[in-house]
Amino acid sequence: MVNKVWGVWALDSQELFGYQSLFDSISMLGGALGLSFSAPSAKSMITDINSKVKTGAPNAIRTSWLNLTATALIWGFFWNNESARRTIQEEINRRAGKKIEL
Repeated sequence: MVNKVWGVWALDSQELFGYQSLFDSISMLGGALGLSFSAPSAKSMITDINSKVKTGAPNAIRTSWLNLTATALIWGFFWNNESARRTIQEEINRRAGKKIEL
């Protein structure tokens, strides 16, 4: 008996490949939609927020914070997805006896 909450090592190989396929699909979709995180996109977002606040646009601060929050949630989702994908790939490599750096 293996408790599924114990981690990816508790999953059988078929389940690992299923999760890997799911996380790969999510990653590819995020990349295709341009939702992945990068330093230039973060800089661009911060510059955009600062320019809106400085111009004194109506509701600029509120709108900027809502955009920032939504963006942080989306980036967090994709960052977490990538982390889970790497963990699963490491477990698959461990089971195959491979020493591959990701």
